[in-house]
Amino acid sequence: MRVLQNKTVLYVEDDKTVRNNIKEILGEFFKKVITAGSGEEGWLNYKKNKIDMAIVDIELPGFNGLELIRKIRPEIGYAYCSCLCIYQNGLFIEVLLS
Repeated sequence: MRVLQNKTVLYVEDDKTVRNNIKEILGEFFKKVITAGSGEEGWLNYKKNKIDMAIVDIELPGFNGLELIRKIRPEIGYAYCSCLCIYQNGLFIEVLLS
């Protein structure tokens, strides 16, 4: 985990309580944790900061996590951009696997 100590992560989650709790945990591993509560805010924060890795929820206000990932991936790379899917909607799971 030492490799993460000089990295900046973008964490996008619309639930403020979850976002703050996870930010605190991620802060134990990353140099800097930048958070956002929507897809649009996540995109703006990505564009304003040097982001090394992104962790994004799927269900977000505005444009969703999948749309955000599609915007970020060409710039950040596939290995450093993940989409959290704790959701039981087959459509989202199918999109993630295709």
